[in-house]
Amino acid sequence: MALGSRTLLNIVDRAIRDLRREHPDIPDAFNRKTVAHIGRKEEAQAAGSGRGRSEQKPVPKMDRSVERIRRRGKLRVGIHPGVRGLCTLRPSTAKGLGETQAPRYEGLEPELGRRIAQLIFGDSGHVEFVATQGEQRLDATRSWMHAFFALRKSFAIFSTLLGTNWWNLGMAGKLPEFLCPRECVGTLDFVGLDYYWGVPSFWPGELHRLSAAADFQYASAPVWPNAINMILSEAARDFPGKPIIVVENGCVVRVPGFTRADYLKAHVAQVRKAVELGAPVEAYLCWSITSNREWGLTFDDGSDFGLYHVDLDTDLSLTRTPTDSSRTYATLIADSKGTSD
Repeated sequence: MALGSRTLLNIVDRAIRDLRREHPDIPDAFNRKTVAHIGRKEEAQAAGSGRGRSEQKPVPKMDRSVERIRRRGKLRVGIHPGVRGLCTLRPSTAKGLGETQAPRYEGLEPELGRRIAQLIFGDSGHVEFVATQGEQRLDATRSWMHAFFALRKSFAIFSTLLGTNWWNLGMAGKLPEFLCPRECVGTLDFVGLDYYWGVPSFWPGELHRLSAAADFQYASAPVWPNAINMILSEAARDFPGKPIIVVENGCVVRVPGFTRADYLKAHVAQVRKAVELGAPVEAYLCWSITSNREWGLTFDDGSDFGLYHVDLDTDLSLTRTPTDSSRTYATLIADSKGTSD
């Protein structure tokens, strides 16, 4: 997938829309034979007409990504074979007179790939399927340019430290109109805030830990509880009269200097300070109530934000096991009720 390619994304969207229009029962038939045989139906149609699908209206050109694919002569698509309905390999079969029908991938994934190739080349056959498993799906899209993009990512991390609350700045009327139109300013019912990590200084060690957190190495993330107090107080000044909700705040099992239970106690204490200073905080939500899967990460203590632990890899019953952090959170809730009463 070309980084930030609007044209290619438009083509993918069109292929999905066309498939859903032609096969409206796909969501209900995902695990049945209907989806598995979509590719066979389309193959038969193409063979009968002597060509691929009918001509489509051209996709608006917004960048040069598709031209680069055309010059290469084929579209490379990563697939995940072995899941019925999603992607399976039809083995070669005898056709008679010594001919055999070549192996062919069938299912939702390869069919979408062929439709995308049809929109790019006018021929659904200009596609190469690459069977990938797990993290290979990420590695397969990398090139020698990944080091450059890593450098660019680091620059983006540090530069956005200057304006991490860009959304609220726009809604408060503090951004140029081309970034936030005037009619959008102030049109919110409440102020929603996410906060996880932060650094109190720009020392290299602190910035290195923040960069690690941005690279999904959450067990190395820097913790700065005082920042949530400052953010809440700032939101109260920028949006007078608007209620504030902490939409997400949480931690993995352990980070340097903090367990998840310690993290919760420290941050809830800062939220209470903000309330005492006049911030109209209506709710605080911890992420998350149970173990979850972070995209593309191995499930372990460094990616588990759950108050209740669930062994996602081996426990088929998905048993919720209380932890120190769940008991701490229950105590914080009880204390808050007592204070409000």
